[in-house]
Amino acid sequence: MEQVTMEQIKETQQKLSDLRWIYWQDQVLFTWQWWLLLFGTILLSVLWIRFVSKERLVPILLFGSLTLLVVIFLDVLGAELLLWEYPKMVLPWGSRIICIDIMIAVFYMFVYQWARSWPIFLLAMTLLSAGFSFLFEPFSIAVSIYIPYNWSLLYSFPIYIAIGAIGKAVTDRVVHLQNQARY
Repeated sequence: MEQVTMEQIKETQQKLSDLRWIYWQDQVLFTWQWWLLLFGTILLSVLWIRFVSKERLVPILLFGSLTLLVVIFLDVLGAELLLWEYPKMVLPWGSRIICIDIMIAVFYMFVYQWARSWPIFLLAMTLLSAGFSFLFEPFSIAVSIYIPYNWSLLYSFPIYIAIGAIGKAVTDRVVHLQNQARY
């Protein structure tokens, strides 16, 4: 087996980057899917700014940031492992579906803000996860935003719940530690 060098990886990465740029310019930029992703992100962000609880802004932002980081990491990892791909994306590089990642985090923050107790939070996360897995993902497939290669929508369902639950546990613990330190 031939040994691979960092120079070969760099050259391949440059070619892939060039191909993504050309594909994005020719087949993605200003398509109706591109506008849908952009408009959806802007609309949800404006709604979040309008309705976020200013009294709990810091914990909500912490929770949203944690969930956004996890969602971006998992999306990039899944795409790199060829579990799925995003043929329509707002940006051609990096987290190619950053708009949907932001939308997911905004929905999670609304749930975190509204559902303070664990039982209600878990129920709300289960419903939201079902919506993401069994409505939003199939819609994204139907409109050519998302292509699962080696992935089942059933896998997404518990992962969406776990992301929210872990995010809430970490955020609640940080808030608790902060409140203890004040007294």
